[in-house]
Amino acid sequence: MFRRWAMMLGAMLLLSMLAIGQTSKTFTEEMRSSTEIAGAAFQTYTNFFRARQAGDREVLQGEGDEIEIPSKYWADQIKALKVLKVYIHRVNIVVVQRIQDGVEEGKYIYMPISSYLPMNGVDGFEYTPNGVQDGVHSVLDYKRIKDGLIALTPQDLCSKLNRRVQKYSLSANNWLEALTYVAADFKIPMGIAWVDLPETKIKINRSWENTTPRKILDEIVSTQPGYEIGLRDGVLHVSAPTLIPDRQNFLKIKIPSFAVSQQPIELANNEFHRQITKIVVPSLQRRLGGGALTAVRGDEPKIDLDAENGDVEGILDAFILRSTRKIWIVTFSADTALTDTGYRKTKSLYSPEAVPENQPGWSLFYWSDALPSEINNYKRGLR
Repeated sequence: MFRRWAMMLGAMLLLSMLAIGQTSKTFTEEMRSSTEIAGAAFQTYTNFFRARQAGDREVLQGEGDEIEIPSKYWADQIKALKVLKVYIHRVNIVVVQRIQDGVEEGKYIYMPISSYLPMNGVDGFEYTPNGVQDGVHSVLDYKRIKDGLIALTPQDLCSKLNRRVQKYSLSANNWLEALTYVAADFKIPMGIAWVDLPETKIKINRSWENTTPRKILDEIVSTQPGYEIGLRDGVLHVSAPTLIPDRQNFLKIKIPSFAVSQQPIELANNEFHRQITKIVVPSLQRRLGGGALTAVRGDEPKIDLDAENGDVEGILDAFILRSTRKIWIVTFSADTALTDTGYRKTKSLYSPEAVPENQPGWSLFYWSDALPSEINNYKRGLR
């Protein structure tokens, strides 16, 4: 990583000299042209990498595709924008000016050395204008949904699924993994109910041009007979109604009521699991007794939920719309044997066998999570 950044430093120094020019004059509102803001961004970038090359410990803490630049390296013109923070996103510069109700706003400055062209819908960004239109010094206004805390409306989800994607590549170890990668890359809340069959374990390597996330998902889903895509209340569902009839699918169980108030998602999920276990495997619930000790993340927002006359699927949707967990997965066993109450048994993604104590079972994932077991080595990328 450091070698790559060091190689970019020379190019940045030259670009900053050409782009900035005079920086000592008073920087007023009228003088803030796109060219000057772009120049200031170049200077900020250059200051940052000089410090990194010199071994500044504060700089060296940052890695990955989103690296915050300490304020001591901001150019004066950037400071004049009333900035909350500045960070690097895919080698471009993001100047954050406002954060309210989980939505981040400000300026997104495209850097000529970046191979990533800003596109609406990717990594939660929305741009005005839509993408790079003014050459190498483009400065875009942006809004960004941070950390998945803002739920998509059905209209938002449809818009996100139908946005144009110039290029997209995907390499996944299996079908399920491919679905979760697309969900993560395009920030799509997703519920997946799949059957653990051998044909789903085939690797997927694909590239697309001039397409949409919906078409990408349609092609992936179509590789497995019996599956279909559906949209419900801001969540995209992948399910197999011909493989798991509704009468055998615990996700279709009607729930008279379920309510939690200011609960961490882990505790709310455990409480809901106990409630559904009473229905699907009542003898198991009596044997297990109280709930197990559950680790709770301190940075998770607490959720409120008061649902009536819904179903299990709808409650799981509500969990991922109200928390930073954004994917739920139910893995049905390929074995057609049913529970005593007539429901298809489920498996844990963390075990190769159906686990009696996990009936019925599901998992909640962050967009950034890798699937467990051998599903670790993968490549994917937006360009």
